[in-house]
Amino acid sequence: MQPGELAFVQLARRIGAMAQHASALYGQAQAALQLDQLLLPERMATAEGTRRSLDTLAELRTLHEQHKKMFAGFTTAAMGQFKDALAAMPAAKAREYQQGLVGGLEARLAGQARFYQDRDEWIATAIALFTLVDEQRGAFDITAGAIAFDDDALADRYNALLDALEAIHQREVASFRETTARALTANAFLDAVERGAASP
Repeated sequence: MQPGELAFVQLARRIGAMAQHASALYGQAQAALQLDQLLLPERMATAEGTRRSLDTLAELRTLHEQHKKMFAGFTTAAMGQFKDALAAMPAAKAREYQQGLVGGLEARLAGQARFYQDRDEWIATAIALFTLVDEQRGAFDITAGAIAFDDDALADRYNALLDALEAIHQREVASFRETTARALTANAFLDAVERGAASP
């Protein structure tokens, strides 16, 4: 393996590990907010519970914006480093790495960017849901864990927001699977390169 190739492989490994670490930190910070508690009926049943949920969403938005800003800087730096590393290789090798790895990494980074967009939309939708509940507190009852509005139009707005949250969640799940698959593909390419370099 030429020095330029070795530097590229090491760079790819480092950037992949950094991206995985950043994602893990985001997940841990989100878990600490106990987002699974947000939509519990008891949260919606009282003004205090709804306020707690809105406060949690405000914390999530702050966390999200911090990570999104960090990721934007990380992506710009990573792609700049890849470009420099490719430029230091012979043209044929640069094309091989471009096809075998960089395109996948670009797609992986784009997938993470889509996750941030989806999470932006999820936060905004969840805030709209709890704001509706808070503003219309006298217009619904919660019985056996289900919320029932006195007004059909309000019920439609509430259900549309719930449906939107679920649709966004499903997009996030699909994006996560795609990103994970791309990470595995990138790692397999790097493993193959390193095995080839180690062969006599």
